[in-house]
Amino acid sequence: MTKDAIHPRCKQRGILADFVKQEDRSAAGDYLKKASDNYEQMLAAVQKDNYNAAATLAVQCIISSADALCVFEKGIRSVSQKKGAVPFFYEE
Repeated sequence: MTKDAIHPRCKQRGILADFVKQEDRSAAGDYLKKASDNYEQMLAAVQKDNYNAAATLAVQCIISSADALCVFEKGIRSVSQKKGAVPFFYEE
């Protein structure tokens, strides 16, 4: 995909290809595993009253979960630093 190309699924919403990466749908399990690992570490951090680490891990858990869902359903994921693009993947 060229830098100036727009992914077909995102063209209607104006999301540039620079912010979208195509992924093989089989990779969804890897992102779900990462989300699960972050969730477990988040719980451990809360148990140790390490709330800053827990908050960071919670955010990472959300991002990995969104990536897993996007990859599984659409074969794409956001690579933008701003994850606000994710809901546009699901609007039809």
